[in-house]
Amino acid sequence: MAETFKAHLSDGNEIGAGVCVFLHGEKVVDLWGGWHDKGHQQLWKSDSIVCMQSTGKGVALMCILMLVDRGLLSLDQKVAHYWPEFAQAGKADISVRDVLSQGAGLPVLDAAPPGSAFERDVIVRAIEKQAPVWEPGSRHGYHIFTIGYFMDELTRRVAGIPIAEFHRRNIAEPLEADFFFGLRQEEEERCAYLHSESASSLLAGLDPDSLLLRSSRPVPVGEGYNSPRFRRWGIPNAGHGNARGLATIFAAFLGDGMKPLVTPDLMREATREHWRGEDAVLGMPLRGALVLMLASEIAPMLGGLNCFGQPGAGGSLGCADPETGLAFAFCTNRAVPVGQEAMMRELLSAAAQSV
Repeated sequence: MAETFKAHLSDGNEIGAGVCVFLHGEKVVDLWGGWHDKGHQQLWKSDSIVCMQSTGKGVALMCILMLVDRGLLSLDQKVAHYWPEFAQAGKADISVRDVLSQGAGLPVLDAAPPGSAFERDVIVRAIEKQAPVWEPGSRHGYHIFTIGYFMDELTRRVAGIPIAEFHRRNIAEPLEADFFFGLRQEEEERCAYLHSESASSLLAGLDPDSLLLRSSRPVPVGEGYNSPRFRRWGIPNAGHGNARGLATIFAAFLGDGMKPLVTPDLMREATREHWRGEDAVLGMPLRGALVLMLASEIAPMLGGLNCFGQPGAGGSLGCADPETGLAFAFCTNRAVPVGQEAMMRELLSAAAQSV
């Protein structure tokens, strides 16, 4: 893995990156290197962090599972039991499991004005007003924007604090894991520059009626991932951290050689296959657990069929394999299109072949 990592950083195509692997709860690989800043003047350091996009959704799931483990939430209870206003527009019977398995039919927010992504009250009210775009449970599709707000609001309703704060208190700080939702000033100062187009630019050219484009309607046009507002956003649609921090959390998912954060039975239930088939939003064949993706031809991860994880747009990934005890994470500040994550995929393959 060290040779692969060095080769990619030396070929001029990569900028800055990190990779970390745990085996049975023990850290066995921890590499970082390249450039930290936009002008290539500062080296990537051991404590550099970067936007890791949707990998944060997988981390947020652990927060929800901890709430289930403590008896504050039930996977099969109706969402409206905790959040009464959610029952509007035909959603009274949608369960927490329906939402987390991304089968609720709520990937879009027709009542959310364009550019309102960071306005929590506006988005929550839009969720409450939204009718499902498919019969809940009949299809599944990536709730690319709404899932983070769902998890945050459920946490607020039953724990009384935002999910960003729950994560800090119960996961990031106890595990000493450098991974956060919403950066504080001292964390923002060590955040690497993410070389990427804005979300709106990446979506340009899509069919305006497609669920993928409709789901991204609240995203501000032209706002990049390095803006202070984005970095301080506490909703777990995206997370900031490094490979070491994310791998630590996915090792805790396994609870192998580490104190488990939730019971093994609950973890198995959360990471089992809940659906497979064409994703109604992304339009590609996938397998899904609760929030997390499962290994498939498109998302091979660590190889085993029971491997689970969450990729982030641009090339970041966190995943774990209960069969081998491997937990893997990769981060980069050079965002690449889906299917072009050569460095991540080669490191992932090297990790899988090492056991």
